[in-house]
Amino acid sequence: MFDDKFFEAAGLGHYTPEQKKDLSEKLGDLAQARIAKRLSEVLSDEQADHFAQLVDANQEDEAFTYLESVYPDYPVLVQEELAGVMNDFQADMTEIARAIDEPSQQ
Repeated sequence: MFDDKFFEAAGLGHYTPEQKKDLSEKLGDLAQARIAKRLSEVLSDEQADHFAQLVDANQEDEAFTYLESVYPDYPVLVQEELAGVMNDFQADMTEIARAIDEPSQQ
């Protein structure tokens, strides 16, 4: 998901594998939260409850098969949110780098 190209583009190619792993997990969690928020906007309460029951029962394959059956655009939603997290992160890193590089105005 977040590969070396991503870290290079974000100016973080120098991160250790452990740092990259930790940041990837945090960004993945953010993407999952954004996906869940969007799903909550399109699924009925009944559909969301059924999906949650499957996940809670460790039936992840069945859960995602069910999700795709009730919301066929799920893979598109996932790609959009992953791209959004990556773009937002890279934009934030660019802004931070600019702020660091600018001489302080006093």
